[in-house]
Amino acid sequence: MMALAGTDLGMRPATWRPWHDAMRRQALAQAWPLYRLMPTDPAQRSAVEEAVACSGRQQQPERLRCLPLLARRSNWAVLLDAEDGRIVGFAPLDVP
Repeated sequence: MMALAGTDLGMRPATWRPWHDAMRRQALAQAWPLYRLMPTDPAQRSAVEEAVACSGRQQQPERLRCLPLLARRSNWAVLLDAEDGRIVGFAPLDVP
């Protein structure tokens, strides 16, 4: 019924998975360096820079990796710590 109501998969707890060490390693293996995410469009670039600032790593952006987060209405980028794979932020833009 939730699917018929338009609820995205990410909003359904039955689809959630634990974020344990093996999942973090797998995510880091697939993640991209942050520089690959930086768009040329000033508005989108500003959104990424704001997400980096919120992550607390604006002084060390090389310690960030990104992955796409796909949704029905808009896509986002997930920011990961490059060393341990912890999720440290989100940026509201399409990952190429």
